[in-house]
Amino acid sequence: MSPHRSPSPPATRRPVLILCFDFDDRRLSRQPWYTAHGLALGLRAHGHEVTLLTDAERPPRRPGYTVLRVPRLLRRGRPSPDVRVIAQGLRPERVFLLGGLLELARLRRLRLGAPVHYILASPRLRPSEILAVGPAALWRERRFLWRPLANAFLPAPLLRRAVRRSGLAELVYLSPTTRERLRRRGLPAGRLLVPQLPKPVAMPATTLGRGPKTIGYFGPPLAARGAFLAVDAFERACARGGELRLLMVLRPDDPLALAALRRRIARSRWRRRITVEAGIFDAESLTRRLAGCDIFLLPFLAPISEVPLVVVEAAATGRPVILLDRPGVGDYGRRLGATVVERPRDLPTAILALAEGRRPAAGIAAHFADWRAATVPLLAAPEVATEPPLRMIALCGIDGAGKTTLADALSRALRADGAEPRRVWSRFRNYLSRPFLALMHLTGHCRRVHRDGITIGIRDFARAPFLGCLFLMLQTVDQILDIALRFRLRRGLLLADRSVYDTIVDLALDSGRPDLVFQHIAPLLLSLLPEPRLVVLVTRPPALIARDRPDTRLDGRTAARRLLYERLARAYDLPVIENRGTIQEALAALRGLLDGTVVARGDSAA
Repeated sequence: MSPHRSPSPPATRRPVLILCFDFDDRRLSRQPWYTAHGLALGLRAHGHEVTLLTDAERPPRRPGYTVLRVPRLLRRGRPSPDVRVIAQGLRPERVFLLGGLLELARLRRLRLGAPVHYILASPRLRPSEILAVGPAALWRERRFLWRPLANAFLPAPLLRRAVRRSGLAELVYLSPTTRERLRRRGLPAGRLLVPQLPKPVAMPATTLGRGPKTIGYFGPPLAARGAFLAVDAFERACARGGELRLLMVLRPDDPLALAALRRRIARSRWRRRITVEAGIFDAESLTRRLAGCDIFLLPFLAPISEVPLVVVEAAATGRPVILLDRPGVGDYGRRLGATVVERPRDLPTAILALAEGRRPAAGIAAHFADWRAATVPLLAAPEVATEPPLRMIALCGIDGAGKTTLADALSRALRADGAEPRRVWSRFRNYLSRPFLALMHLTGHCRRVHRDGITIGIRDFARAPFLGCLFLMLQTVDQILDIALRFRLRRGLLLADRSVYDTIVDLALDSGRPDLVFQHIAPLLLSLLPEPRLVVLVTRPPALIARDRPDTRLDGRTAARRLLYERLARAYDLPVIENRGTIQEALAALRGLLDGTVVARGDSAA
């Protein structure tokens, strides 16, 4: 019996499938569920038949499109059987999956029968931006901050592999800052989906005339959200002579955080100027409470979700808005006309400047209120991703091939073009393995060969399996440390004429276990190097090497080393430059490989 297949949909039916975790009816006014809801409305306005799948216990009943609940959306990074059955029946023309960086890192091949667009709903914060909340608040708010902290430390190679492995059609970003940070780490530069407002916020107009001004903060009482920072900035502004009031309308998400904030306000010298209202308010009640505010202060320290809806809502009131520059906050604040400051200590100055009327009120742009227009770019074919700047050029090859001379010539050429390459030379970086290698000199596994005034060092563990494995283990740790110190922490374009690629050949030869090195150690080490990168194998005829580098004659393993470099080039598809002529000819071949490639400047690393 042939397997059951659903009949082909009519030409007028254009189904679209959206997958969204925890799409609960109580969360539609919060991110990222608000974006999922707006996406569905925008696609429906284009004539698509929208079905949203979620694993929430209480999905919305009548949101204007079909919502189906399944026990699980994904299982071990793949669509659950329920999702596959629904997708097979709907046969959608495209699928949108909303998730964060952690979900992206776990993705496997999706195979839903349609292009899958992944909408990234979590920001890529730096660890310093999260740790700015302070150790006490970090511990108190750990259930909110563990995910942003994990996202900050996710290795870029892990995310790149997940994108390739899953077969995603494209990444869709909500924040320009997150897109740029991940693009610099080698992820696809996908398109932006700009979150919209369902309708303008009706609030009486305000003028920044004379008299006391009311500063408004609304949201959860979390340090990560900027609640404590808002109090600090308000106090410093008052201390500098500002006639100000502070109204804090708080959503009691965390009783411990709310109690901590109340204690903080009780200790304030300006506590009589601070009013706190805590509770769950509907839109009408919230609007009524905030109508008396002259300025909104929303200093997000560590945004938990991308493009918090409150930023757009505050700007839509026509009041001035003060924001701290964070992913999904500062970038949208600038587009909305808000005042965006780089550092927390600049907040009081911004408050006083706006209170004195020296800055105009923010006004919302028209394109922030139309989900149909916002979804137009998503319906076109995926854009061709622009390549991120080149972060590393590595020349590898046998000693005497001319790597250093060629690297010197390339460095001069790049500097003439306006780039600032940083030279890196990494060989024999023995950190933890130094005592072990010193001991191996006593056993004869490491030795020095002297002849005709020339000295070379040789390591040979081919006949000592246990010592060879211990050598590889220690050297692998040493290389991880060296990559972190010499490659990961340095910004701009790195130019290496001796790198981990050469060390892989050394380890394969010295240990006598090339299969172990190439199959297990090399993939690990190379995944840690900066990307994108250009790695070139430089070769030179043996006779020319022997003429220019007589020390290479002392190493009886030169032929084996050459074969290992050829294996390295085949395994990683490295371009090869044969340096048998002048250095200008080799440089011209290398520049040919770089034609059309954008190289990183000194500040291009994320």
